[in-house]
Amino acid sequence: MSATLTVLASGSSANGYIIQADNEVLILEAGAPFKVCAKALAHDISKVKAVVCSHGHKDHSAYIKQYQQHGLTVYSNADVASDFDGVKELEPMKKYHFGGFTVIPLRVPHGDCPNFAYYITLPDRQTLLFATDLKRFRYNIKGINHICIEANFSDDIRVDAMLNGAELRAQSRNHMEIGETIATINRLKSPQLQSVILLHLSLQLSDADGFKRRIFNECGVRAEVAEKNSVFSLAKADF
Repeated sequence: MSATLTVLASGSSANGYIIQADNEVLILEAGAPFKVCAKALAHDISKVKAVVCSHGHKDHSAYIKQYQQHGLTVYSNADVASDFDGVKELEPMKKYHFGGFTVIPLRVPHGDCPNFAYYITLPDRQTLLFATDLKRFRYNIKGINHICIEANFSDDIRVDAMLNGAELRAQSRNHMEIGETIATINRLKSPQLQSVILLHLSLQLSDADGFKRRIFNECGVRAEVAEKNSVFSLAKADF
């Protein structure tokens, strides 16, 4: 069975993702209701090795208790572990093994909210970076096969909206602007890169097609956007 990433939700209202590889499952984020996740898994959660949450904001953590009530163990940073009984604390820059998955938490800036990105090695040894709700990604990691990264907003779209009198949420200052996303992809890309998936696009301040064009033009790679119910192959293939 080739590895896949299924998007349950990606955005300011909810976030949830499922990685399936070698008949094992790793759930990223608990911002989508458990029933949505269970449906995507054909109501078979026996292969779930862990639920890994990046940070405490509700669109990523709101349904932690539901996942726990169905017998799944949730892991996150100390901030989330202190807010939810039973959540197992992860330490940054340490390896954790969940079945055939290896997960390394990396601290990333998200305003005053402690947040983790995750460097994940799949059972078939493919590697994936999961980084969302962050201002920047400062680590230099080479040889990544799959980059799942936030592309929340565009400064150009934001300025245009302001000049036209739109009421804007202030949260964009704690998220990754498309220019920073592009700079990060360029810094991390290598011949081993197989896919780029854009996460957590702002409904008001993003342009999915425009972002994909910019990444192709400026990075020389093709990107896809994480949309609800989309499924992406994580198998090794020509990019």
